[in-house]
Amino acid sequence: MGYLRRRPLLERWLRRPIGLAARVIPIQPARDLELAVMSRASEADAVCALALHLGASLDAACVLFDTQDQAVLTRLRRQLQEAAPRVDWAVAGRAFDRDFGAQRSALQRLARRPWTLHLDTDEQVSPAFFLWLGGLAAALAGTDVEAVSLRRLNRVDGAPTRHWPDYVPRLIKRPILFRNAVHEVPDITHWRRMLLCPRGYIEHFIDGARLPVRDALYAEINPDTVKGAEPERLRQPLDVPLDSLDS
Repeated sequence: MGYLRRRPLLERWLRRPIGLAARVIPIQPARDLELAVMSRASEADAVCALALHLGASLDAACVLFDTQDQAVLTRLRRQLQEAAPRVDWAVAGRAFDRDFGAQRSALQRLARRPWTLHLDTDEQVSPAFFLWLGGLAAALAGTDVEAVSLRRLNRVDGAPTRHWPDYVPRLIKRPILFRNAVHEVPDITHWRRMLLCPRGYIEHFIDGARLPVRDALYAEINPDTVKGAEPERLRQPLDVPLDSLDS
């Protein structure tokens, strides 16, 4: 995560170019962008809800479920197609082996378009921001950019928290895979090939009762990668007005 430690330098380097791009990138059909979702088999309803939330802005999505049972995958594929028939779904399964990076890499291999937007089942973006990201993906064609880190607003039991801006690398060029079993990051060739985008954000809806369970799982997988300050900030209220986040 060396490139993330250089965040202040990256923000100085990128804020002006991305700020300029924000004024010229049109909201348009996201032909170069595909939604990518890792999901438990038991959370297919949440994948459907995410697709319905994005509505007409979404026309392609790939989903990796944590099962290799072909009968279950057939049922889940049918459920997605019936919920959002206009979406071109790619559905596959892979048993979760306690390695989030390997799981996201498998999801990247499932994708078909040049760029993927990775969202979890407890996350969402606005339809307008999804379309804007599609325009950004198209604008990045032919460049050496391999990933874009997006801001994330974490809500615990609905309340926005002080863990902001929580930059997460989620707009990923399709050949790029992931590393790290937990707190996975794209395995880019150089940190300068990642942009930070100070426009829009992902909303992350966290069940407060699950925070200790999640932290325990991360620590069990790899104690060295647990973010020390994150749990504390997730329990503190956001200290800036919500309407200022996109200014």
